[in-house]
Amino acid sequence: MEPPSLLPHVDELVMEYLLFRGFTKSFQVFSAERKRDRAKGFDVEQIISQLLVAVQTYQIETVLETWKFLTARFFNHLDASYASTLHQLETSLLRLYVVNAVKSGHREKAAEFFQLHADKLNASVAAARGSSDSWSRWFILPYIEHPESDSYFQVFFGQPWLGAFVTSFRNFLSLVFRSLPLPKLLAFQLARLEEPTLKLRLKVSQSEATRLRLYNTEATTKIKKLEEAGRQLHSILRVMVQHSFMEHFSAPTPNYVDLSDAHVKSRSRSRSYGAAQASVGLSQKQMQEIGELFGISSDHSPSVESEPVDPRDMPRVAEVYLPVDELSGDEPLDQDGGASDVTLMEERNSSDPPTPVLSPIALGVYTRGWCYGIVEC
Repeated sequence: MEPPSLLPHVDELVMEYLLFRGFTKSFQVFSAERKRDRAKGFDVEQIISQLLVAVQTYQIETVLETWKFLTARFFNHLDASYASTLHQLETSLLRLYVVNAVKSGHREKAAEFFQLHADKLNASVAAARGSSDSWSRWFILPYIEHPESDSYFQVFFGQPWLGAFVTSFRNFLSLVFRSLPLPKLLAFQLARLEEPTLKLRLKVSQSEATRLRLYNTEATTKIKKLEEAGRQLHSILRVMVQHSFMEHFSAPTPNYVDLSDAHVKSRSRSRSYGAAQASVGLSQKQMQEIGELFGISSDHSPSVESEPVDPRDMPRVAEVYLPVDELSGDEPLDQDGGASDVTLMEERNSSDPPTPVLSPIALGVYTRGWCYGIVEC
């Protein structure tokens, strides 16, 4: 809230206090001076309006007295750097009075102004020494028939010059009034009125600080959870990679075919290999941790039925008969269902061609093509 809006309230407090103390004469004087307030309660618009009305009604004395009051009350306390601005504003105000008198047809008012204030204007002419603020040309203005057509005076008869002067004067007065030191009584009222606003701002700031602290706490908790999940994922991936390398480099590569039960054992190994691939060398707890990390629940996940397999795509078994002598019935088979490759080769080289008695072994055959080699396809 601006100080000018508080002045009526403070004036009422002063008058109430004077009556409370019994200072009746002071109360009467204060009331009378309040009605004749030339400063208009520090209202810039009222001061400018008062000056413009005095100019339009040819009240040159009112114009000069108002300016004198403003100078004594406010302008004399300004810094010396504002002296040139004050001189330009005063000169423009007096020129506005002369231009208004000539424009409205009251040239006698303009001539009277020059007669009454010739000494002051001549002193300003001597001080100006031919500058743009000089009054030397203005003495002949009341006697020019069409001054608005003159190259020098046509600027002052235009509306832009009047608007520029009013705007400059308004800004200057606003700056002067804002720089005034406030009395303690007025400053106290301002502080009292601003206190609820400051308290409200303080509460809003505290609420915002609390919200930011809670947000920071939640963000810190989420970051810690993500870091822990990242460490768990790194550990799980490391185990998976190690297990994959171990399976790859430790898997045996047979050179020859097993005996009659090789097909059954290889099929059982292929079925068990699928289960091993499902777990990838991980424990049930580690698989559960992976599910929790990625939001996968094995207990509640719907069962997925396998697609029907085309019988033509399933491998079949063909029987091939070889000589019986190539197979040693007395020699026990190893765990993979066949004899040693070295022993078998030696027996083949040392024995004579036997009678062709055949024995079956397993060979893989596709229904949609042939698989070459003694392996299961």
